[in-house]
Amino acid sequence: MRLEGAVAADPQKWPAEAKSLLDAKAREAAKADELKRWSEFWSRSHSHINLQSAIHNPQSEDPGFLIGRNYRLFRYMLACNRDGELPLLFNGGIFTTDNSTRIKGNNNDELPTFEGEPVTPDFRRWMGCYFMSQNQRWLGWPTLANGDADLLSPTTRFYRDRAKIAADRAKNQGTAGVAYTEALDIWGLCPVAPRPDGLCGVQHLTYHFSMGVENAWMNLQGHDVMGIPFDKDLGWIAEAVLFYDSFYRSEHKKRTGKELGDDGKLVMYPGNGLELAADATNTIDAVAGFTRVTDSLLKLKELPPGQRAPPWCMKRAASSPVKSSACHAAQKRSNFAAADFSSAMVSSSTASFLTSLPSLPNEIFAPAAYGMYQYE
Repeated sequence: MRLEGAVAADPQKWPAEAKSLLDAKAREAAKADELKRWSEFWSRSHSHINLQSAIHNPQSEDPGFLIGRNYRLFRYMLACNRDGELPLLFNGGIFTTDNSTRIKGNNNDELPTFEGEPVTPDFRRWMGCYFMSQNQRWLGWPTLANGDADLLSPTTRFYRDRAKIAADRAKNQGTAGVAYTEALDIWGLCPVAPRPDGLCGVQHLTYHFSMGVENAWMNLQGHDVMGIPFDKDLGWIAEAVLFYDSFYRSEHKKRTGKELGDDGKLVMYPGNGLELAADATNTIDAVAGFTRVTDSLLKLKELPPGQRAPPWCMKRAASSPVKSSACHAAQKRSNFAAADFSSAMVSSSTASFLTSLPSLPNEIFAPAAYGMYQYE
């Protein structure tokens, strides 16, 4: 089972495709393939938390058991969409049911509790946000932590296939690279108060671009930690960093006549710090992502020679708002450096504290090392 929602799908071909899938031999082959794939998936790792409490009481409210059960259910839901063209939506996943007045409110008062008449199983909270990137990332990072390399592909493909739209958005700003807005629809356009130039019109999201570099970092980590091929993705990953350099040089020159600040470094203004901090300068999520992805790209043997010396590479040391030595030290502390990026997004003090602990086990950053689940 997986989501099939090709942007360029041809409905005229669907009847023939459906008929071929329903062929007896095709169904038998598909069933055999599914059994093989699920067997491999559930045998990767295992974890049981307070399982005895549920054996004696199926309605057990034991916190440990509930955590383990919910973890298994979430991982199962991700696996149902393996090889899907679209990632699961953060607000309901792949399986939804009729609301039937069960959900009384919404996270935003202006959004409808029910969508359409009669009540529809397609109802989701935050429906108008579509693929809200800060929430969608939690469908990507767990696949790396769990050791499920194959389940990252829908998230990766989503950004790869929408890179052209992101490039056009950057061009509308008069800059290079690719610019991903916080909220994205199925085509890669901004669905939340879109401006004519392609940016988001609400103040707390207009300059929130850091999810583009976080997803770039996610893919770099997938390659480093699990060997996931990224030959098709290096282009948009590098362009995500190039946009930051190009856009903020342009913005600073508009205000001051100079591309860089008085100290010769890039000034990331205007920005949205972790979404809500509007009119911010050098927000930590932007600085962490820009630094991490740039440093990682420069170390890649796979990066073509012609891409090793664009402006953002040549001027990296001079223009970055933070010193690269601090980032190198953080990277040495963690085998699973996704935690470095996530903690840096919370606060610089938290990141420094975590990466400085000499006794912190690497398994904290790579829980898959423990083995997470076995299906019975």
